[in-house]
Amino acid sequence: MTRFRQYDPLKVYVNDEGLVRFATEQYSESVDTLQSRMMHLTNYSVNKQNPAFVQNQDGQGEEDKEDAALDDNGQPKASKWSLTELRHRPWFARDE
Repeated sequence: MTRFRQYDPLKVYVNDEGLVRFATEQYSESVDTLQSRMMHLTNYSVNKQNPAFVQNQDGQGEEDKEDAALDDNGQPKASKWSLTELRHRPWFARDE
């Protein structure tokens, strides 16, 4: 249980930017894949061992557009994106 020793005044920090990490294997609900760490975890130290792992080229959470490895849909395959990069994806839906 988390306890707050002092919350008056309560301080809340909100950032416009952050990082999004993706697993390097397509997700499956099958119980046969429960042991697939690279499918169910987005941890860098786990996924960097997968041959499908793509290192980001610019070191800032986004792929360099010129050097980006693309998937079959023309999307960058990097395992780490910035929130800005994610928000600009046509398939990304969010509540306004």
